[in-house]
Formats: sequence, structure tokens, C-alpha cells
Amino acid sequence: METLSRADARKARQLAEQRYALAFDTKASAAADLARLRAADAAPDLIAAAVENLSRATALVTDARAALDQASRYHRIAWRDVRP
Repeated sequence: METLSRADARKARQLAEQRYALAFDTKASAAADLARLRAADAAPDLIAAAVENLSRATALVTDARAALDQASRYHRIAWRDVRP
């Protein structure tokens, strides 16, 4: 595992948190789009496209969560020996 400076570990974690938040918002938007299409009895091809978008957004959230977990590990390692 690569050793990062404390500042780099903090930046990596902040970027991972932002990426996760954006992915989560993207997934919520895709879910809302799908719900609107289903409520409006949209054409099946539009609903299928919305389901595909939701699937991609779910994958983004999964990847972003994994990146956040890794960044958090780096952050803990960088701060492990720090005492207040």
C-alpha cells in the first residue's frame, strides 16, 4: 500500500467524498426519471433506456463507494500515529 502524506491523504478523501456525493445524486436523478416515465406510461424503449441509466448510476455509486473506502484507509494510515 502506497504511503501518502497527511495532506495528500486528506485531499484524496475529500475528492472521494465529492465523487460519491455526485454519484449518489446521479443515481437519485436516474431513479426519479424512471419513476416519472413509468408514471406517464412512457414507451417501453424509453423505460428501458431509463433502467439502463439507473443501472449505470448504481455502478457509479458502487465504484465511488469503493474509492471512498480506499481513500479512508489511506487517511487512517496517514493519521495513525498522530496524537492530539
